[in-house]
Amino acid sequence: MSGRAGSARDAARASSATLPAEPAAVLPAIDFASEDGYARLERLRREAHPRHRQLIETAMAYSEALRGKSPSSRPDGADGAIASELARLVRGEPGAAEPVAQGLAPNFALFDQVTQLRARAAWASGDAAAIPPTFSSVLLLHPRHSQAVQLRAIAIALAPETSNELIPRALDHLSGSERATVVRQLALLSPSRAALFALQVPEDQRTGEEHQRVLLAGGGELPALVDRAVARPSDPVIAAIASRCLAEGQPALARKLLEKATPALQGDLTLAIAIAEGDVAGVAAAGGDAKLAVSTPLARPGQIALHIATVSGLLPRTGLEVRIDGKTVPSDRIARWGSLWLLDGPGNGTHTVDVLVGGQPAWGGRVTL
Repeated sequence: MSGRAGSARDAARASSATLPAEPAAVLPAIDFASEDGYARLERLRREAHPRHRQLIETAMAYSEALRGKSPSSRPDGADGAIASELARLVRGEPGAAEPVAQGLAPNFALFDQVTQLRARAAWASGDAAAIPPTFSSVLLLHPRHSQAVQLRAIAIALAPETSNELIPRALDHLSGSERATVVRQLALLSPSRAALFALQVPEDQRTGEEHQRVLLAGGGELPALVDRAVARPSDPVIAAIASRCLAEGQPALARKLLEKATPALQGDLTLAIAIAEGDVAGVAAAGGDAKLAVSTPLARPGQIALHIATVSGLLPRTGLEVRIDGKTVPSDRIARWGSLWLLDGPGNGTHTVDVLVGGQPAWGGRVTL
């Protein structure tokens, strides 16, 4: 035999013509997916020896299933369930595999077709849980499949028991452009590992979104993360890392990111930084609620105590100035505990106390020591 498909078909037709009632000669020449092929099977069933009836009826069920028809005569054993499932898969109908009856092993051609259609259906529907077992089944039947490398990589990468450390090794045998295509599909199928898959795309082929995923998942020290974000700025990355900076009490690092943000983000980020710093003047400048709530001062000789906060609950730490009789109280004469401010005041008598935000009066009153 030459190994060419055309030569094989010619040989099968010749054998079929020579032995028209012998299944071993006729079946290789039949197109099971065609109406003519099914008609030839019906004729073969009438002409062949009765001992071949089960094989021919299984072939007929296979032919009907390939055309999306439920088998008119259900074969015995596992073949019946597999033929019914094959018909359902060809029709594109969802559903679980039918239980396979115990008994004889299934017809290989029938089982092979169902196995491949299961894998295609899982991939087409994006069923990440079904892909590993169905792809693995295809590989068991066809270890030298033309896409064995891709099938194996996908099955391993999506298997829930595969650790993050093993995923790069599973993808090692994929070439550059092919690797990028596969891992992008994997990221869609397994969003929880999207950043890990993005890391497997060659850096010069990554999209902006993939760079963001890699950056945000990079971990490590916050200053280094900020530097990487500054080097490759994008608003989603800046917003996410700035939020982490503020949560960890490092607004100065967030300010480095502010310079790289677009105008659309700068306003919100400026306000968030001002709030984190307790900068009442900065909050006011950024359009935030900087209205102060100041308690009635309590006084004793040499000291004035009062509570200062914004009505939204911000405790001022910067951007606020306190004056007594028109003179600014130096910071070293102010002690603070949360909203409580304790001022070293002047001597006995009645004094004017003013609280200013950004140089503008926010509260004023008279206090008697």
